Amino acid sequence: MQKTTKQTIQFIIYFIIAFTSLAHGELPGPYLGFITDTDSRQKYNLTFNFGVEQWENDKRAEKMNERWLLQCVYPDNLAKNVSTWCHLDRTKFMQFGDEVFASSHDHYVSDGTLKLMDVDWERGILDLSVVHKDKTTTEVKIRMTIQNQSIYLDSFEAFAISRGLFPDSPMTVIEFRIPKYTYTLNVPIKMLGLRSEEDKKLEDMVASLSQQDQKAWEKFKN
Repeated sequence: MQKTTKQTIQFIIYFIIAFTSLAHGELPGPYLGFITDTDSRQKYNLTFNFGVEQWENDKRAEKMNERWLLQCVYPDNLAKNVSTWCHLDRTKFMQFGDEVFASSHDHYVSDGTLKLMDVDWERGILDLSVVHKDKTTTEVKIRMTIQNQSIYLDSFEAFAISRGLFPDSPMTVIEFRIPKYTYTLNVPIKMLGLRSEEDKKLEDMVASLSQQDQKAWEKFKN
């Protein structure tokens, strides 16, 4: 009984400490990576893996969503000079009617599709420019907090400009935001087969008939 009471008191104390720290913003953000010590310098390993929502004119574009996986290493072991290696994998989900189209886009520093605008690992600064196939860019600003050799997300901002399809189309500011809470995005993906969905429905209907009716259907079909 005394042990149970003691555990309850400890839990209450831990809860109060956690709640107080959260209220004062003392808890770090989501975990992003870690720092290791080498012979010459510290090595930073970053893995940024988040869902990203699209907002236009401060309104959520619910049919446009992305999943970002950004991986960075500093220093790059394969580079001759001391530099940062980064790769961004964007999985884009676009919904049209009842169907969702998924596409994957890779961006590398090595091929110029991902540009490092400002990088300072010690100060937790990582500014990127994502270059798309149409030569437009998404400007990304990531701020990090480092505690006990661990890297945490402090803030994330990303903006792009959409110019529209026609020369006189108004420009739209697109903001990409990480959702406040994790959730599951249910996206219907059409798996194209050799025959149509209507063919499957017809086959199921015919299979439910009696043998006599199936023979009659075959004669009628031919």
